[in-house]
Amino acid sequence: MDPLPRLFKIRQKIASPKLADVEKEMNALLDRFGLAGKVKAGERVAITAGSRGIRDKAKVLKVIATRLKALGAKPFVVPCMGSHGGATAEGQVTMLHHLGITEEFVGAPIVSSMEVKEIGRTGFGTPVLIDKNICEQAQKIIVVNRIKPHTDFDHEVESGISKMIIIGMGKHQGALMAHRLTIKHGFATMFKEVLPVIRKALPFFFGVGIIENQYDQTASLHLLEPENFYEGEKALLKKAKGPPEKGQGNYAPPALQADGRPGGG
Repeated sequence: MDPLPRLFKIRQKIASPKLADVEKEMNALLDRFGLAGKVKAGERVAITAGSRGIRDKAKVLKVIATRLKALGAKPFVVPCMGSHGGATAEGQVTMLHHLGITEEFVGAPIVSSMEVKEIGRTGFGTPVLIDKNICEQAQKIIVVNRIKPHTDFDHEVESGISKMIIIGMGKHQGALMAHRLTIKHGFATMFKEVLPVIRKALPFFFGVGIIENQYDQTASLHLLEPENFYEGEKALLKKAKGPPEKGQGNYAPPALQADGRPGGG
């Protein structure tokens, strides 16, 4: 029997960029965006909230809602998580509460429903379905999500703003449509077919991409305007996948949850 090889202890030190003040940075992004000159009093603004456990998501939503209300707008939060939360309106609200996203903390009502509305069709003739409240109530839409590698596929964009728009905002029926298209034609084709239909039909205002470090801490925040959603997200995914750069928050490999399952989506 061969002897065991010699064993050595090693320690790997990885740079872990961390944003010192998430709320301050979010306010700065909104100032640079020129929010005050782009919102009218009385406008109803939908803000998406997904089911993933993103550490500072509630803070980001709170800052956005607070700034919108200060300008006289009427923000509301919409659970955008496909079929998660048991595919019920109540279950999706409960899931947000578990993540610290409540009406009291964010300062905006949570408007939850599983009803969807058809807003167009793909080149295959498939109906594109989106949350009915967003379609009928929102004069502007703000998409907030973490940008990270997905655990099940590789693409130019993976988990982030675009996936939130298609899967999250599609609720159960829209997510089912997208997944069926993906199985039949592939993820890239599904994105190419569905995303332009939604972008053309709905009044997107801006998106916020959150990048976390390997300890699930917010490393950086990024505001993307609608015309730059896809290309901007491509660049941010490269940052999220790549090694950390000095002073940059761009290292977020797929993490494992407490029970050992991949932190997908």
